[in-house]
Amino acid sequence: FRTFSFESMCVGYGNFRNAQQDFRVVRSAKETAGQSASESVVKGNWFRENGDVSKAIQEYQNAVKTDPKNPEAHSALGYIYLERNMAQFAMKEFSEAYAGIGRVYDREDRFNLLKGCAHSRYIASFNSELPKGSPLRSKYIEEGIKFGKEAVDVYPESVEANYMLGVFYYERSGDDQKLDTANEVKCRDCMFRVIKGKPEHVEALVVLAKLYKKHHNRAKAELYASKAVAAAPQDRSVRDLLTSIREMK
Repeated sequence: FRTFSFESMCVGYGNFRNAQQDFRVVRSAKETAGQSASESVVKGNWFRENGDVSKAIQEYQNAVKTDPKNPEAHSALGYIYLERNMAQFAMKEFSEAYAGIGRVYDREDRFNLLKGCAHSRYIASFNSELPKGSPLRSKYIEEGIKFGKEAVDVYPESVEANYMLGVFYYERSGDDQKLDTANEVKCRDCMFRVIKGKPEHVEALVVLAKLYKKHHNRAKAELYASKAVAAAPQDRSVRDLLTSIREMK
């Protein structure tokens, strides 16, 4: 593509990141139909990185028209919809992207696609008015666990992916008064990975405090609640949690 300041430019993604000067890049004849779609994705990425979201959307949509199963274009649209809190549209795009994940070779691109799939389910499950126990909410939680596990398999140390996966397990465990050890252990392990990467992660510390409180382990519940208060002393809900733990008999 051409720019006003730098004339002609080329941006490489995926396998093209490994290209060096004098390398020859070829495309088989059967892939030629998708070439213009790839160019549209690259242009869309450039527009998005430079703040022109409307043109980016147009380029991604052009890519989808040319190559309806293009995973990069669908994933990029999904993230734009996430940024605009349009969870249903985001889920649709990420589902389309996931259907073509076999075409995504770059590890980071694959991780971002899977994380987007999990994130869209996270928003649909917990940032909506769906009541607890509703079949649709349960469906989103199960899908979130599936995508979250796959994302963590790609990047086991990811703070964001582990936190979302842990919350999915926590919500799957059901009523706060009812013990569900299998899901709670999975949740705990996810949150441990989160605080290993980010020790001051308030939300993860709160989940751990609630888990131990649920199992009447006052010492560990107070430990993690205290750390949460230290990380967010202005958060009244966190302070109230610590108080309720200290009042446990």
